[in-house]
Amino acid sequence: GGIITIDSTAEGEFGAFADMFWEAWERGEPTKPTEFKAHFYNWQWDDEEISKITEVDSNIPQEFVDYQLAHNKKARADKRFEKITDIQLTYYYYKWLSLNKDWDLLRQEYPTTPEEAFISSGNKFFNADKLQKMRVLPGEKMGDWTYYREYTPGHRYALGADVAEGVGRDASSIHIIDFDAKNEKGLLKPEVVAEYYSNKIPADLFAYEVRNGGIHYGTCLAAVERNNHGHATLSKLKDIYNNIYTEIRHDKITDKQTEKLGYHTNLATKPKMLYDLKTVINEDDIEINSAPTLRELRTYDAEDLARVRFDDEQVVHWDRVMSLAIAFQMRNHATPSSMRDPDLKDRDEESPADTLDRFGVLGSI
Repeated sequence: GGIITIDSTAEGEFGAFADMFWEAWERGEPTKPTEFKAHFYNWQWDDEEISKITEVDSNIPQEFVDYQLAHNKKARADKRFEKITDIQLTYYYYKWLSLNKDWDLLRQEYPTTPEEAFISSGNKFFNADKLQKMRVLPGEKMGDWTYYREYTPGHRYALGADVAEGVGRDASSIHIIDFDAKNEKGLLKPEVVAEYYSNKIPADLFAYEVRNGGIHYGTCLAAVERNNHGHATLSKLKDIYNNIYTEIRHDKITDKQTEKLGYHTNLATKPKMLYDLKTVINEDDIEINSAPTLRELRTYDAEDLARVRFDDEQVVHWDRVMSLAIAFQMRNHATPSSMRDPDLKDRDEESPADTLDRFGVLGSI
């Protein structure tokens, strides 16, 4: 009948405390008596200090006003946050001045959101301000899948998959992008419509999840990273799915289609796919929708660009970042989606377990 309270300052994005907090924060209200509930106490709660500010400073820079507007928009959508008042903004501005106008230090010492609280030193690759302003949708959870948008016939979809061993460390991840999605002005803006994430599923059985996701979005193009454990996934996938990306080799004269299934991540392709993703994020030309993926993007360290081999000693593998980057590389290869195979049931009618059972693999799990 007792209650355990863990009170800690966030130092860095990784480790047991960070994992516990984000699991609880993203889950929401506890569903079991053994689950923790996440509480975030920000600088806005410091009533005694803020009460010393008696009037709004008229010289507050525009970037602070923009920050206030962006945060208040988020607060309207998520009741866990509270709006920043003009008096509070003045207090925040004075703290910035006291920290030698260092935005990173301000967000670390006086975080407004949990994401800011977990910021640590390091050479971050993606622009934190751009990621902070991105839209987040709750999505529909079904097992290890989260669906943000339903299938639109005729749209160009593509799937990117990062494959793990499935032993509880790094995770297998999938992102599906709709390249014909449109923004509120009716302009094309690629959008993440679904994602999958699990650190338990074996690499060969992961092929069935790739297939399920692809079928749900019009038998879309599936690009599976073939490094390491990806070979096991591709070996099974080629027997059960017919729209798999095959490597295209680029040279100075022409692009040559090869017979190699999957997307190969190496010292040439990895920087390109990540810089392409960085550019589209900086230009506000993609909707990512996923809070966990945006959090991974915020923590991605530029030093990882030169790492292509799996390393057991590496603390984090940024699996969601990799699958998203691979999916975006398919923007020039995806074709308009077709009708689903009539022999396959809709997702609402068939669970992943049903799919596995039809292929005779449940007995081996």
